[in-house]
Amino acid sequence: MPDSNEYKTEIVRRLVGPSLGKAKIDFACANGSYSGRLYVCTNGAGFYSNLFGFERTVCIHWKHVTKMKKMRTSSILLQYVGTSKNGKRNTKEHIFKSIADRDNVFDTVSRICRQVNPNIEGDNSTDDCKDVSPEFSGLSEGADSSDLPKISDLRASINAEIRSQGIRHAANAVNQLANVEKQPLNGSFNSETSVMDKEKEELTVYKIEEVDELGSTIYDGKNGDFVTKFCPDQDNFGKAWNELVKSSEDYFKFTAVKKADLPDISLEAFFETFLSDDAENSISSFHESIGDIINNTDSWTESANGFHRIRTINLDHPVPGYGKAKTTKHQHCRVYGTGGICIDSHTESEGLPAVDCFYVEDRMLIEANEDGGLTLTGLYHTVWTKTSWMKGIAEKSANAASADFFKGFIEMINNAGESALPPVIIELQKEHKEEGQKIEETRFALLFVILFVLFMLVNLIRVRWKMGQLGGKVVELKDEIDYLKSQLVIALAKAQEKNGLGECVSEVIRDI
Repeated sequence: MPDSNEYKTEIVRRLVGPSLGKAKIDFACANGSYSGRLYVCTNGAGFYSNLFGFERTVCIHWKHVTKMKKMRTSSILLQYVGTSKNGKRNTKEHIFKSIADRDNVFDTVSRICRQVNPNIEGDNSTDDCKDVSPEFSGLSEGADSSDLPKISDLRASINAEIRSQGIRHAANAVNQLANVEKQPLNGSFNSETSVMDKEKEELTVYKIEEVDELGSTIYDGKNGDFVTKFCPDQDNFGKAWNELVKSSEDYFKFTAVKKADLPDISLEAFFETFLSDDAENSISSFHESIGDIINNTDSWTESANGFHRIRTINLDHPVPGYGKAKTTKHQHCRVYGTGGICIDSHTESEGLPAVDCFYVEDRMLIEANEDGGLTLTGLYHTVWTKTSWMKGIAEKSANAASADFFKGFIEMINNAGESALPPVIIELQKEHKEEGQKIEETRFALLFVILFVLFMLVNLIRVRWKMGQLGGKVVELKDEIDYLKSQLVIALAKAQEKNGLGECVSEVIRDI
């Protein structure tokens, strides 16, 4: 029976060409919108995709590669010097994404490439190795122990991952380190226990000294001891909360809602009403209201310092036209004093096509405003662990479901009304409302008095102005009367001289 690598070499020879040499490893990935496999060989790498008759072939020789780089969480960039159709040489690059075990794949590809081209740029500098890791090559038992990745290289990879991409992305390297340290060095290796197969097992080994202070690691049901390790001092709750909010905006890809207004209650009352184990309007009850079937909801497990709480919710999520997806939601709650509450969720499903190829991470930030009241911010993204031809449909559906979940949960909170709040809170709200009404009435009465005084002042000014005008007219009228009397005296004097009636008229004038 031919060796598996010889079989893969023949595949590469027929699909890409004989120039790439002997095939060492191959893995599923995507290039652009094409899903296929990347064959890593001694002289280069070849990608081939054939989906419903649409073919794509990429051939890259190691001697032409100038740079290798990790992209995001599951992608690798290969930059090389190629020749165009007109004969000119220019720099090209290809991004291979959706790689299930990107970190280990990158280390292995880098070692193979550096055997031919040791001067390439890359994220990690690894020592030369005689061969590649057997977990990727498919070698049978009896492989030489030098094929195993060096422990020193893996430790360096872990530290580089922590510095460059955050602690969460170092988990794969930690897992590989644990597996390599357990491997016997007598030359025997069972490919069935490879690192790629152990991705689904629990991470029980943590050799990372750094602490996740910004909370970028999401609780996934396995890393509870790690995510509950850090607790800020009570005096630094405000600073820690601000850093968490900023890092959340950088970490998550989508924002469902931002600072949506919630009922005017305290953080403690909100937790008791909507998040506690016996809350009537809990997250589990909301899942039931939208058609999910809750199988089990664990009680919150509180850490010794009281800062962390973790739990798991198991449910069946119906998908129209497909059936029900067995869903597990791991939740992690942190209370930052009077500053805010953070609820992280890691949701994974199985039982339906493509749902086991990804998981959803989301974060709910309940923040207390300085002037009273609460706001809710919801962030989320989808993380793919393996490729699927249904990725576009599944990711669109998952993103829409996440956004609708936040909006529906906020609507449930606002529609819960007084029936969802404790009696003490209801009485406080009534007293606050009555006091507010009294204040409004007092403000209205004071405004009325001010307007009345202004009205009286305006009228007084008008009266004085009218009186001033009237006084001027009286003086003018008196002057007119005096003038008429003088004219009348003159006329009578003239008449007396003519007809002797002057004395009678003069008496009349004096009487006037």
